[in-house]
Amino acid sequence: MFPAIPWAQQRDDFVVLVRVEAPATVQMHTPIDLVVMLDISESMNVPAGSFGGLSRLDLLKKAMKFVISKLDNRDRLAIVAFRDHVVQEYSTEPLRISGDGWCHAKNKVDELVAGSRTTLFQPALERAVQV
Repeated sequence: MFPAIPWAQQRDDFVVLVRVEAPATVQMHTPIDLVVMLDISESMNVPAGSFGGLSRLDLLKKAMKFVISKLDNRDRLAIVAFRDHVVQEYSTEPLRISGDGWCHAKNKVDELVAGSRTTLFQPALERAVQV
């Protein structure tokens, strides 16, 4: 839309698209521990706009499976699922993504069911920090 905005000028309607790419070959991958908080309240059952009738929860599951597929076998993933409380049956301790951990993480994501209201975000955040 605009090739550039002059240094001293300000615009509220300037849209920016940023694309970030990792190098094609990475010599060394540093293992990471990733903790995700997943909202599985009733609002996640709402259709997600123009995504072919998929719900927000459907898109969350697709996004999480994509993230899991990009993790290295030395990485660890912990899931903290929450509604009006931390939902233990859908949450995990840190899982090593090698072997069974990869399948276990994907299965936990597949099992997610939305329901109940989100009223307390803080317990889930405290649990994520604790993990």
